[in-house]
Amino acid sequence: MRSNPRSRFPELPRGALAPILCAAAALLWPSTSYAQPCCAGASVLTPARLTPLDDALVGLQFRAARVIGSFDGTGRYVSAPSGDNEHDLQQDLIGTVRVFDRGQLSLSMPFLETFRAARGASEVGGGLGDIALSGRYDAVIAGEHRWLPGIAVLAGIVFPTGKPLESASLPLGSDSTGTGAFQGTIGVAVEQIWGHLFANLTVLVLQSAPRHVGSVSETLGLQGTASAAAGYVFDSGGAVALNLVGMRSADAVQDGNSVPGSARNKTLLGVAGAFPLATRWRIQGSLIGDLPLQSLGKNEPATIGLSLLLMRTWQ
Repeated sequence: MRSNPRSRFPELPRGALAPILCAAAALLWPSTSYAQPCCAGASVLTPARLTPLDDALVGLQFRAARVIGSFDGTGRYVSAPSGDNEHDLQQDLIGTVRVFDRGQLSLSMPFLETFRAARGASEVGGGLGDIALSGRYDAVIAGEHRWLPGIAVLAGIVFPTGKPLESASLPLGSDSTGTGAFQGTIGVAVEQIWGHLFANLTVLVLQSAPRHVGSVSETLGLQGTASAAAGYVFDSGGAVALNLVGMRSADAVQDGNSVPGSARNKTLLGVAGAFPLATRWRIQGSLIGDLPLQSLGKNEPATIGLSLLLMRTWQ
């Protein structure tokens, strides 16, 4: 059973996507202490999410990641062998619009490039990745009520527009850019603010559709992701946050039968920052990586990565 060929990207959960996962920040309005944490909490942990002051945005995100090792089926961490290395680059064109006052829809189109070296050979490949559509509805906005936290419902779908691993033409598979299957996600996010401080808890559940490779039908196991974060908003309009992300999946299914030992785990720790560049422009960035400790990962590569997102918003 093949695991997700793009799972080596260490992402915070993307809005309603898993991966879905992953990390960034937002334009912060320093006019009042209420607006600062509200806007920060709205975006510091999710790329290209609208703040309550925005109606639409367009963003370009750049990400770079390096594989530093891997976790085997028992959870043991192993450093990358000498001479074997992988560097991944990704550019995401993202657009978000507000719908029904408290809702928003986001579309993300990724382009990926991979440099891979193993067993004395090296190659570079890439192309269009899996396009993702996600939605969010804020039933309660953080700071709207004195004691009640913000509560949002999340949903999303990933389209298999990238090239799956079995369709790769290069020997090391560096031109693989997608999962080869539709993926659907649902979840909930809870946020709270206390003056300049804010906290967020996001829980997502992702299910992949079956896909067929030759005569074999295979489905990745049901996947759950939880992200807990806390941050601080400065009077200058900048913000920082720490984020801990845990992903766990069930065993994969092949031809209707569970595949023992194929479950996947990841545990990541990240820091994100935000800075307003101008009235309608903002920049956000993050550093996140797998914790290379025994039993904190399973059947997954361990990576460390940087991201930078430049956005233009409209009211």
